Amino acid sequence: MAKKRKSTAAAKSPNPLLSAPRSMFGEDPEINSEHELNEAIGEIGYLNAVLAARDAELQAEITQLREDHANGLTLRVGMAEALPIDEHIETLQEAIRSYCQKHREQFLPAGKKSRKLSQGTAGWRAGKDSVKLLPGQTDSAVLKVIDAASGALNKMRKLMESLFFTKTRALSLICEPALKLSKTKTLAAYREGKIKADHLEAVGLQVVEGQEEFFVKPDEVTLQNEAA
Repeated sequence: MAKKRKSTAAAKSPNPLLSAPRSMFGEDPEINSEHELNEAIGEIGYLNAVLAARDAELQAEITQLREDHANGLTLRVGMAEALPIDEHIETLQEAIRSYCQKHREQFLPAGKKSRKLSQGTAGWRAGKDSVKLLPGQTDSAVLKVIDAASGALNKMRKLMESLFFTKTRALSLICEPALKLSKTKTLAAYREGKIKADHLEAVGLQVVEGQEEFFVKPDEVTLQNEAA
């Protein structure tokens, strides 16, 4: 039978500053003078302060509740002292990962990266490839190499000079073209075979293969409340 734990926290008395304030203007305010106008503005300021103070008090209470709740969630393992549950979960996950890594060939079905067991799934997720700068490179340096090879900025300037902002003013007089490196588009072009690894290396870029990530996903468990 589950025991009900009594809270040791002292009952909090309401903050007198946060009790319902009384408005000097009533439910349907009407302003008839500059003095009342000033007072109405001041009342809004006061009420905003009340709301901010209440929000701060609520956040403090939530933080304290989380700390109290976390400190109370422990698990007794054999004769050992009570262990925090979140730390024990991490220990179990590491033990599962170690076993699966050691017995990967036997554990995984052919051609699969994960396996569904009776109480959940464990395995590896494929990491995402990404475009990275080669050591010592910067975005600006890469763009300079690209521009030097393609003349992209000069082409953009000539295009802008042909587009008139007004009858007498070219767009190039008020705008400056700029190149921007898009690693997303670069990766897409690489996957489609439009650019090769040596092309990227020539301008200071590389594609880095994503690293596998181990995961454990238990099936959802519904807790049953014990009768008091």
